[in-house]
Amino acid sequence: MTLEGTVDFLLWSAIVKLLVISIASIVVYAAALSLYRLVFSPLAVFPGPKIAAVTGWYEFYHDVFHSGTYIFRVEEMHQRYGPVVRVNPHELSINDPDFYNELYVGGSKRRTDSYSHFAQGLGFEGNGPWGKF
Repeated sequence: MTLEGTVDFLLWSAIVKLLVISIASIVVYAAALSLYRLVFSPLAVFPGPKIAAVTGWYEFYHDVFHSGTYIFRVEEMHQRYGPVVRVNPHELSINDPDFYNELYVGGSKRRTDSYSHFAQGLGFEGNGPWGKF
């Protein structure tokens, strides 16, 4: 084997090793991220499809390849899993009006009695600065 052949072999050998290490690193990262999202994430306690909890590609698939039908899929999830559903790794969908106070009022603020009182205070009920609608 010539010196040039040896250099080529060592170069290709190094490239193959780098490629194998890169692919192995990506696989380990994806597995660790999936494990975190399914078990250790603060949102892991909420029900929903596991594939939606692991990746946002589930939502992308329904929105792109099924012409934006993910919103209907979320409605099916609510029928199957209940009023609070995990719809992607970072989001919950809530279909429960009684949960409004718990979700949108922080711990350091006074809790409202109901949403209708909150909306009236902002003029949403037709009592705005321009009078009744």
